[in-house]
Order: sequence, then structure tokens, then C-alpha cells
Amino acid sequence: MIRPAFLAAALALLSLSGCDTDILSAERDKTTSSVGTVREIDPASRRFVVRADGQILTLRATDTLRNFDQIEVGDRIRVEYEESVAVGMALPGDTGQPEAVAAGVAAPEGAKPGAAGFEAVSVVVDFIAYDPRARTATIRTQEGDILRVAVPREMRKFARARQPGDRIVVDYERAVAVFVEPAA
Repeated sequence: MIRPAFLAAALALLSLSGCDTDILSAERDKTTSSVGTVREIDPASRRFVVRADGQILTLRATDTLRNFDQIEVGDRIRVEYEESVAVGMALPGDTGQPEAVAAGVAAPEGAKPGAAGFEAVSVVVDFIAYDPRARTATIRTQEGDILRVAVPREMRKFARARQPGDRIVVDYERAVAVFVEPAA
């Protein structure tokens, strides 16, 4: 079952273009990168304190994080996050069944901790309405849930071009990578 949070994020991106019915698709990509420095480590609780972007964050490594004992004060933690949403008109024969794939990889035993993961979901929703003043779209999921989602600027022309009953395919992808680099 597709999570409502995913649909809200993905369908918030639902409106990418103008008032032209020839606008059949739209997409939005977002990439974020951040680097922090390890300030403190508590091995017993698997917590560590990181200073990043002017903020102090206390993080806890789950038991699945390999090589926690390799983290040292002064190490740099680099996080890369990428998110992409594409919307378009569903093909007439599209069943609308959600499709999802996910994968991940962790640093090898004995190395500095690190991990990367990827997930992609494709789902078809029914378009109900677009409110240009509120910049929101109302859609119906395959499960019958009615959602009202924010429409970012990049997708508004696409939303304006839709008619009630249009079937929209939403493709959502995100990837995250976290690396611990030795202190300089």
C-alpha cells in the first residue's frame, strides 16, 4: 500500500505546467548536500553529536549501522539526498497498480561507516480538481482516498491543463547516501 505521505509529496509535485491541454507531463528534481563534523561520541548509546550547517545535531546509529566503532571525533559526515517526481497522463491500458522498488548498500566490514539507499514508486491517481488560488490539487488514490496536495510552481501548468477524471501517473524516486570521512 502506498503511504499517504508519499502521495502528498509526489502529488504535491503534480502541477508542473500552464493552461495548455498539450501539456502532458512535468517533473521536478531536488538535490541536497550537507557536511557536518563529529563533535562527541557515546559508544554505549550509539549516539553522536554532529555540527552541520550551523546546527548541533544529536544522532543515534541503529544497530544495523556497521562499523560504528570506526567513527572518531573530528570525522566528517557527508549526506547527499536526491528526490525526483515526474507526472504525466496515464496510458488507457494502465491498471493503476502501484509499483515499487528499493535497494541499499552498506560499507564493508572494518571501513568507515557509510550507506546508500534508493527507492522508486510509480502510482496512478485520478485527477479531481486544481485550485489555482490555493495552489492545490485534489486527487483520488487507487484505494479511494481523496487527497489535497500542494502544487509547486514547476508543476502548476500541468495541473491547470488537467480535467476532472484524468488519470495521472506519478513516478517518485529518492536516493540518500551517508558517508563518514576521516578527520583531516
